[in-house]
Amino acid sequence: MNKSILLLATLAISLNLPAQIQWKFHLAFEDATAAKDTIWFIWDTSATVYGIDTLLGEGNPHIDYNAFNVWTLTGGAGTGYFDTTKVVAYPYYGQFNEVINAMNFVLPVKITWDSSLFRADWLPTEPVGWVNSAWISNDYFFSVNNTDNHYFDLALDNQTIMPDSTIVGTEEESPWFWLPGSNFPLGIGLSQNPTIFVKDNLVEKRYFIYPNPVSSLLKVDSNQEFSIIRVFNMHGKCLKFFKTVSFPLNIDFAGFDRGIYVIQLISTENLYYYEKIIKSN
Repeated sequence: MNKSILLLATLAISLNLPAQIQWKFHLAFEDATAAKDTIWFIWDTSATVYGIDTLLGEGNPHIDYNAFNVWTLTGGAGTGYFDTTKVVAYPYYGQFNEVINAMNFVLPVKITWDSSLFRADWLPTEPVGWVNSAWISNDYFFSVNNTDNHYFDLALDNQTIMPDSTIVGTEEESPWFWLPGSNFPLGIGLSQNPTIFVKDNLVEKRYFIYPNPVSSLLKVDSNQEFSIIRVFNMHGKCLKFFKTVSFPLNIDFAGFDRGIYVIQLISTENLYYYEKIIKSN
């Protein structure tokens, strides 16, 4: 067989090879009035880390502001531009760490999902071959969860209710759990993280953030390099942005309102870390 025929045969075989199947996962929400809405998470080879992938469904979902809605934000790094979305898409090496907001809901809210997708046969073998971190968290799940680690592990169940009156009691007995702000915003994390379960102290302790709670100056220190650090409020708005970070880093929280904030740290290896920070008086 001459080289031209061999090249054509190889090309024909490569064109017929199956493409990487898209991984699609959703959280379905239903409130006490039976109103429903859904957030989708997609790993797709065509997705981008930054920007809005409209072909995959990211972007303005045309929200009915009189109905029950859940949503998150998608957008560009450092641009200050974000768009409301009910779909978040990343390439397979990306990690989902999102803040889900809601409007016009009546508690309790039931959340359902399919945990079998975390070990889907078509997930690529790299970086780890399965979803080894899947959680939701907020003030309610900080206290009531299935792990005793201040978050709810999605891999251990297929549904949950917030708040669950069979656990925390009636509204009269536990009124704090029934405050809307105790249940939304809701954080979610999904990742195929090769550093998880590695028993190396340098991997486990990559940075230090203190004091927490903070009243004025927050200090961030690390023995490794981070390319980007951001501070978000619980509505997903970026309040501070640092690029090519030098440590120790001081972040001024004095002008922030009392409440909960999230610090995002992105390493030079493109690993994402999130920490909840409480701003005191």
